[in-house]
Amino acid sequence: MVFNIELLSIGADRYSDVERAAVALNATQREFQFNLPPPRLRDAGIPFIQREYVSQAVFGWLREYRKTAKGHRPYLIGVIDAPLRSAELRNLFGSHEAKDGVAVISLHDASHFAPNLTSYLRYYLVRFALSFVAPTLRTHKDTRACFFDRKLYKPDLSKSIASGAICDECRVKILKYFNEEIHQATIAMITEVKVAAMVTSVTRLGRPDDVERLFGELTGRASPPDAAAPGPPPPASAPAPPRQATAPTDAPVDFILITAIEEERDALLSKLPGVRKLDRDGTGAHTYYEASVATRRQDGAAYRVIVTALSGMGPTKGAIKAGAVVTRWNPAHVLMVGIAGGVADEVAPGDVIVASQVVDYTLGKQRDKGAHETRWVAYPADADLFDAARNFPVGWEDLVTRARPESGAPRRFIGDVASGGDVVASRRRIGMYRRAWPKLIGVEMEGGGVAAGLHDDIERPRFLMIRGVSDLADGENNAAVKAAWRAYACDVAAAYAIGLLRDGPVPAAR
Repeated sequence: MVFNIELLSIGADRYSDVERAAVALNATQREFQFNLPPPRLRDAGIPFIQREYVSQAVFGWLREYRKTAKGHRPYLIGVIDAPLRSAELRNLFGSHEAKDGVAVISLHDASHFAPNLTSYLRYYLVRFALSFVAPTLRTHKDTRACFFDRKLYKPDLSKSIASGAICDECRVKILKYFNEEIHQATIAMITEVKVAAMVTSVTRLGRPDDVERLFGELTGRASPPDAAAPGPPPPASAPAPPRQATAPTDAPVDFILITAIEEERDALLSKLPGVRKLDRDGTGAHTYYEASVATRRQDGAAYRVIVTALSGMGPTKGAIKAGAVVTRWNPAHVLMVGIAGGVADEVAPGDVIVASQVVDYTLGKQRDKGAHETRWVAYPADADLFDAARNFPVGWEDLVTRARPESGAPRRFIGDVASGGDVVASRRRIGMYRRAWPKLIGVEMEGGGVAAGLHDDIERPRFLMIRGVSDLADGENNAAVKAAWRAYACDVAAAYAIGLLRDGPVPAAR
């Protein structure tokens, strides 16, 4: 069965852009056909002009068009050139009611978040075509560089376009709706999306060999069919892009490991073979160490790892460091590693906690009579790294070198970790936090700042936080407990972090 999808320009004539995207996708496969309305109906949507469109209003217009135009019109996509909102969210890229076969794409601000309009339109035509095939498949809030990311953080769009990926969870669900023809058609259309994005990127590089190599990797063809010829290479004196200015020939960085204090950093360094201290480059007050971690992956990958410590404790120092490491190293992944206070009845000193999300309590509102209202901000762990950690409860204990203060063995726990500028040593405060976050297992001071600094970067790395429990944040004998367990907690956090890297949670950067 061919999916016939009619494309209507609403509020303005954008048919030339729409037609280019439709022709490109139609040329690659035959299972999805993107068509413009017949000439007599082509201007039907032009008078429907709004300063800001509401998705439900557009869906209503499309349904009325279907009724008025008559004939068989199972799938309709409207294209607008103005902001789009729903009842809950503003400034959407698009929206759909797949079960009814209607969708809308907004071109407003597309140029700020996509490589070019061509790739953007192709991307969303494919995205909604897939929803028409699998109308029960829902988007997910966490970022996986997947077609079905919700993209609440708008720069995530560029990652999804570049990856052309459908995450494992969504792939399992959508393949239930696919036959072989639809599967192959989907692969062909996604390739066209990536080609459109790639042509812009490699043309900026200005090197013919990059155009040929990247295009060949994607399509197996010799050269882009309609790419503009790349210009001459830039002069030798031309400034390099900011991300490459400090070390343009360095290999990609797989992981940055950030600690709050030197003791945590030294615990990591003690478990890294061949570690070396890097020369300071004069761009900031930051000291870095470099090492390589061999993995157990079947492809024999080894990670390039950079270790650094904050210049002080607290969320502000964490945010500053996050910005610095992204600017200097542009890493693929960032791990925050160190010690934390544990929540009594959930964990014990010497345990390891992996944050499913960092919940920041820094913001709040102070009311009369001393009442304080916390305004939580949550930063979920990267789905890929978190899944790897969730499936790595044991296998790292051989890296623990410190003597344990008491009998027993370290355990790994997963849950929410609160983060903010206060040292929390209060049973009452922990009780308040647990009412807001029932899965709370720890409290620390820097993870929220690091997560916020990474989150605000347009190319943000994937983030995960690992902490060793040095004491319980309940106000009872904290100092004595921390003195006994601090060094061991640093050691088990470092052991788990390096053990996780050795297990090979992600492919190495190329």
